[in-house]
Amino acid sequence: MLRSICAFNFPTWIKKHYRLVWSVIVGVAIIGFIYWKDMSLNGVSLGPLSFGIPFEETAAKARNFFKMASDIAYKDNPKAKELYAEAALSFAALAEAKSLDEQTHEYLRGMTTASYFGAGKHLEGLKFLCRMYRSLPHTDHRYRHDMHAHIRTIAFQQGFDTAEKVVADLRYSGCSRDDLNNVWSGIPLSTMRRLATAHTEVGAVSELREEDNVYLQELIRKEPLNPFLDHAYYALGDYDTVISKFPTSYIRDSALLAKAETLLADPGTKPITLLKQYIHEYPNGPRLTFVYNMIVRRLVDTGQTDQALLFLKQNPSAFASVSGNSEAIDPGFPLRYDFYRRGDELASLFNSGNFKEVALILEDFQKRFRGQYGDNYKLTEKLRTPEEFVWIPSFVFDSHQMEDAIGLLKHLAELQSSRDEKQLAYEATLLRDCGAWRSLTKKEESAPEPTPICMKLATVMPDEIIFYSAAASILEELYTITRKGDYLFLSALAHRRFGDYRHYADQLRQFVSESSGQYIDDAETELGWYAMTRGDYPLAEHYLLRVVQLYPESNAYDNALNWLVIMYRLQGRYGKALEYSVKLAENIISSRLISKIGDRTQKLFALDQYIQRNDSYNIGVAASELPINSIEGIVINSFRDGFHPSSKLEVGGNIISVDGVRVGSVDDFLAELRRIKSTTGKNEVTVGYIPPDAYSSEPISVLASDFGI
Repeated sequence: MLRSICAFNFPTWIKKHYRLVWSVIVGVAIIGFIYWKDMSLNGVSLGPLSFGIPFEETAAKARNFFKMASDIAYKDNPKAKELYAEAALSFAALAEAKSLDEQTHEYLRGMTTASYFGAGKHLEGLKFLCRMYRSLPHTDHRYRHDMHAHIRTIAFQQGFDTAEKVVADLRYSGCSRDDLNNVWSGIPLSTMRRLATAHTEVGAVSELREEDNVYLQELIRKEPLNPFLDHAYYALGDYDTVISKFPTSYIRDSALLAKAETLLADPGTKPITLLKQYIHEYPNGPRLTFVYNMIVRRLVDTGQTDQALLFLKQNPSAFASVSGNSEAIDPGFPLRYDFYRRGDELASLFNSGNFKEVALILEDFQKRFRGQYGDNYKLTEKLRTPEEFVWIPSFVFDSHQMEDAIGLLKHLAELQSSRDEKQLAYEATLLRDCGAWRSLTKKEESAPEPTPICMKLATVMPDEIIFYSAAASILEELYTITRKGDYLFLSALAHRRFGDYRHYADQLRQFVSESSGQYIDDAETELGWYAMTRGDYPLAEHYLLRVVQLYPESNAYDNALNWLVIMYRLQGRYGKALEYSVKLAENIISSRLISKIGDRTQKLFALDQYIQRNDSYNIGVAASELPINSIEGIVINSFRDGFHPSSKLEVGGNIISVDGVRVGSVDDFLAELRRIKSTTGKNEVTVGYIPPDAYSSEPISVLASDFGI
């Protein structure tokens, strides 16, 4: 019997569903391509050429196969690969037809490549590209990215030796193209995708697998004349070699940018030299605006504001918002950019409760802004890119708001310096309320009307400020002054609200060990919740049962019952979950929980009919901040002693679906088994299953009776 199952782990899921994720991405890209080209495969023509009925029928059939495959690929349905393969054959037949206009040919070629990729037929995809290359000169490498995708996937899934053999066999059979190349085996798909759009990927070398790094280094040694070694050097982070040794490289422009980005921490002028070299050599380059932005930022960051303004005036057309009008450039933008750049520092000081220092910094900026723009200046709220701060757009932040913020910060600093318990408690409550308002606003929920004080700070201070963090600092100070444990508990809650779970848990434990104050029941409930989210069920049960047994009249009682129900359900202990769910329904205090009880209790009744009370399925939640109730798939941790499933299930395997229906938790899995058996009488069902260390799913048969159904 399944004993324990962990929660969803996103990186692991991506690793295991590597081909699936890529096929879906390709599918989406191709669908976008269809609309972009504005060509209908169900219509009378494709582009300017009209074709006979057989051509149109084949095109409609191919598109239908592709659409059906894309619709079910995300369900991990093995039928998707068959449909992609059918689509590939049809699209390939069309793409290889004669008398196609270039636009139609490229569309069909792209659909063929996407279909072969989705089908996992990478050798067939490479053979197709070789046929497409037959009529093109050897200096034409237009399909190099498609070649890379197939070869890299073969190497990733089957190893470098297999990929090299595929390349060698295709070359031997007559496909002697330069971009049918072993170098692709060691370069990640993400790197090439970014290069295809001229986006740099500084630091990509740190993301290379060790085996990729070794392979590329060895390839450089063995094949020094390989025409695509520039890509290997780029992936390894050796941009200098790409720039100096490969003057006609397809990616030399990206190497220039990547090199410049790596030097941005250097106080010298080398980054600007490289960026200006890019402008000179690639005057119509795809990332020209990005380069202009980097130059301006670099000049401002190094205090060269006059040169930055001169550069902007010399190249106004590079900035869309200026529209060629150099007079529209705001000469005070370096000052505004400096204010934006200090955002992290201001936030850090505020979050730690250093209100006096924040007020001093804002006072300095107030003087500088008034010196630049006059006493009644107005500024933009957010300054993120040069396009936004090269001229003056809408006014939402003015000198009066800055004055209000400075005055409030000074007031907060005075309250803090008084060390008076009542005033400090008022200050902490104020900051906590502001935090609640901002949290709801960011979630686009129905936020309460903000207090004028909250608005004064939120308007001027950067988004990074955390009111809850500042409140926690004040509450910790109150605890230090008074040694009253309730302040420690409130500080712990404030830490939780901004995601600082380490201090949250530490302060709760300290509070429970030192205090027996009015919040002790709440603190033990919080510790029970925290232990449950970390998968420590014995500790969670200890705390939650203590609250239920010792504090039946407290506000925390119904919360403790609710978390016990959820925990037992996650463990697969449905009898226990049902018992406490009924108790919760009988004794509920919180109106917040009423709506959750009915459906959940009915489902637990249904599951409990089919599962023996003593069987433990024990699904858990990984180290996340909140319990996960809709887990994507089930990872098997272990089996109950003496349980020997008749299927191929193994510890470490991943259950994805039952008869094509996705399951996200053990109770979903068991409920689906029960539904199928009760409605069809079937004991044997098909499970979508990823074996340990595999990268794709396979269908296997499972007996419902193995699981008490």
